[in-house]
Amino acid sequence: MSLAVIIASCNREERAFATAQSLLDAEMGEVIIIDDDSLVPYQSRNSQAGLKLFRLPVNSGPSAARNHGVRNSHAEWLIFLDDDDSLEPCLIDWIRAHANTGLNDLDLVHFGHKTVDQNTKASSAITLSSNEQPTVLAGSWMMRRAFFLNLGGYEDRLRYSENSDLIERAALAGARTLHAGFPTLCYTVGRPKRREEMAARRAEACVFYLRNRSHCNRNQTLKIGLMNSWWDKNPLLAFRLVAAFFATRRDANHV
Repeated sequence: MSLAVIIASCNREERAFATAQSLLDAEMGEVIIIDDDSLVPYQSRNSQAGLKLFRLPVNSGPSAARNHGVRNSHAEWLIFLDDDDSLEPCLIDWIRAHANTGLNDLDLVHFGHKTVDQNTKASSAITLSSNEQPTVLAGSWMMRRAFFLNLGGYEDRLRYSENSDLIERAALAGARTLHAGFPTLCYTVGRPKRREEMAARRAEACVFYLRNRSHCNRNQTLKIGLMNSWWDKNPLLAFRLVAAFFATRRDANHV
């Protein structure tokens, strides 16, 4: 089987190439970097077998960048990774051990992740996937490329919660799934991002869910969105959430 690791990145060239190099050193397979219209275009490094670099002409967000990476890969399996995270080397050993013993019957494999502090590099927690709570962080699962394409890939319009949306759609589509019992992702925390910015992105994702995902739990989605709009101190966003909630309820009542 063949594997591609796709890294969407913007304005963090050194970090993206350092992450890519660690994957190449571990022989993870094909590594694709998508430069999401950085202010200074990423430059190709020593041309190394297995590494591809593409640049988007406009900043499009992680979903569109990852979809672009998939379109430029022919690997059988896909893993998506943020440029400041890493994969455990044991993953490639597991893939090789199972390549001929059951992966052909699967569409999605969930693993897990360990949380790593950005400053101390110490692991503080390990989360493993289960049937009740599948892992959704990029890098903690891999998906068959053909199945990904059948799903329509990531939703381009989503810039936050895009992994949760994809994994939920995979489950609804009946993905043949395995929950492996070890973590693959080293997830870095402590990144310097404003709480208000992250809250706004979560609330925007909730607006999208209410408007476009009939299967979502509307009451819970509204609650999460309103909580995050309050953190962002954004009454207009709260209004949009409530409007989307009542619009979808009205539409449902007229079906």
